[in-house]
Amino acid sequence: MPVYHDPEDAPSELQRLLLLAVPVNQHGFKSISHLAKLLGLSRWAIQKWIVSEKIPPNRAVQVVDLAEGRVSLADFSRFVYTL
Repeated sequence: MPVYHDPEDAPSELQRLLLLAVPVNQHGFKSISHLAKLLGLSRWAIQKWIVSEKIPPNRAVQVVDLAEGRVSLADFSRFVYTL
């Protein structure tokens, strides 16, 4: 999986939001793998969100909490699916 210096380089809007949310890793990069580790998920689980452009509501809340103000739940509103 690629790493990014700038989340704006990500190919999709949901991926950009996820990368904005994740703090940089120990090397100063942002990655979906690092986000997966912080959430206790596989990177493939998050990749499924990106491909489907859908994220579970509880996971959106977790991502926003992790973001410490870098993104809001409203930013994810069009990607959150209802149960």
